[in-house]
Amino acid sequence: MVLSDATQFRTGSNFFHVAFSAQFYEHIPGSEKRLAFLKNVWDTLKQDGIFISTMYHQDLRRVIKKLPQEGKHPTGIYYHYFLPREIKRELNTCFKILTLHPIDITLPLEARIKILRPIDGLISRTFEHIHVINKLGHLLIVKARKTA
Repeated sequence: MVLSDATQFRTGSNFFHVAFSAQFYEHIPGSEKRLAFLKNVWDTLKQDGIFISTMYHQDLRRVIKKLPQEGKHPTGIYYHYFLPREIKRELNTCFKILTLHPIDITLPLEARIKILRPIDGLISRTFEHIHVINKLGHLLIVKARKTA
């Protein structure tokens, strides 16, 4: 068993063309540690390298229900639900954002209407680019390029 701080993971400088992080970023506690992680990612990417990441989204349902943006899961793991402007502010320190939008769209009552289950992925992908409806996206996805 290996116990380590994944935000301190190091590789060679200018080594990779692409870095990918799936539902990890929201579990880094505090903007200082997140910035250190982003600097590590920046360092490991080659010139014009691409960083792709998904993270929790403080979606419209969470806002309406006044759910907190951060806290701890029952297992004790820290989490933060991001607003798009927060991601822009943090990533713009090291990267140029190419795309940023909500994904994993679940329509109201969709989970209860089992007939939609076979096409729920299609529904989600269709509504990702419709401005008002995409505010229901559970996750954000960002694609960014390393800046000089």
